[in-house]
Amino acid sequence: WEPRAGRLFGAGTPNLPPSLVIQDELHLLTGPLGTTVGLYESAVLGLCTTPDGISPKVVASTATIRRSGEQIRALYGGGVQLFPPAGLDAR
Repeated sequence: WEPRAGRLFGAGTPNLPPSLVIQDELHLLTGPLGTTVGLYESAVLGLCTTPDGISPKVVASTATIRRSGEQIRALYGGGVQLFPPAGLDAR
């Protein structure tokens, strides 16, 4: 409700909104917690999107990559690029 809070996202200033969002502990955002966080994530990403439709890059870290593609699509509606890529085959 504080009008000056919009400055964080560049509102009312000549500054651009943030272009990078860092999400830590992505694997914890499942179930009810993921639903609640998803609402906030949508709001923050919407506020960070420029008037010409450019949205910020999201970098996420997780302790597990199992089903990460599904989780990313559910939270952010986009694709996933894994870094670092899978290692060498043990054989």
